Amino acid sequence: MRAIALGLGIALLVGIGATALGAFGAPRDVLVLLPGGVRPALAEDDPAEIGVDYRYRLPTHCGVEYAFFSGRWWTATPQLYENEAKVNPPPGWDNPTEPGTMRLVSRDEASFVGDSGDTARFVPGPLGGPGTICG
Repeated sequence: MRAIALGLGIALLVGIGATALGAFGAPRDVLVLLPGGVRPALAEDDPAEIGVDYRYRLPTHCGVEYAFFSGRWWTATPQLYENEAKVNPPPGWDNPTEPGTMRLVSRDEASFVGDSGDTARFVPGPLGGPGTICG
């Protein structure tokens, strides 16, 4: 029985490998989806598709202020902090980063949903970046 299961597993892996390769073994574009239809994290400068969720780790060390996603800076609106000192994220948020998903809602809006359910809305940020973060 184990030999049959092992044989089926190997056949499945070979089939997956063959599907990801075109004629003569040339790589083809393969769309990878995580559970729930979420796509893996983008490289920093890769463009996001509107309406698609991507894995994302939101920086939260000094609060929820800025994000770099889909090749540009975004500013949280409102910016979220533990208190008026603006040195930590709100209670319940992970620190220094919150894992979750980022979605480009429109050309000028992005939304983040943390794995714990925390949410943040973003609008386009400063072109050159926010300058000093946690300064």
